[in-house]
Amino acid sequence: MNVIGSIRNIVFARLVSKNKSTTPAIIFFSVIVVASGVLTWEGAIGLLAITGKLITTVSYGMKNASAVRLLTVPSCICWVIYDAMGFSIAGIATEAFNLVSIVIAEVRLRLSVRRSAEKTADNEKTADNEKTAHSERMALRKGKNAEIPAGK
Repeated sequence: MNVIGSIRNIVFARLVSKNKSTTPAIIFFSVIVVASGVLTWEGAIGLLAITGKLITTVSYGMKNASAVRLLTVPSCICWVIYDAMGFSIAGIATEAFNLVSIVIAEVRLRLSVRRSAEKTADNEKTADNEKTAHSERMALRKGKNAEIPAGK
């Protein structure tokens, strides 16, 4: 499954970078994952591995990084359970690292978006204040000019 996942990741990275559709690759790799799961069947626990790999196959084919991360969370959960049932400490640690990385990336992204929105709002307020101040200055100038009698 790891070899399939590695090849899938390379293919998706190339397709996404060229802005091409990943749908045929999603279908192709999903069939390969299911076939691999059937061929290496060791019982119901294998459904966790198949489900986890299918979820990441769909998520890695997406172009939106946030959607990729959020859809990868259920896959990580499937793999943590699978690894726990198989007593794989390295597998559990890997998925824990993946989950922490996803959370950190999403928090950073959302903070960045919030800061950007606040900065845009501040810039708009500053521009509005500058326009208002300019209008007030112009009105004052017109008012002063109107009070000065002609010829003086």
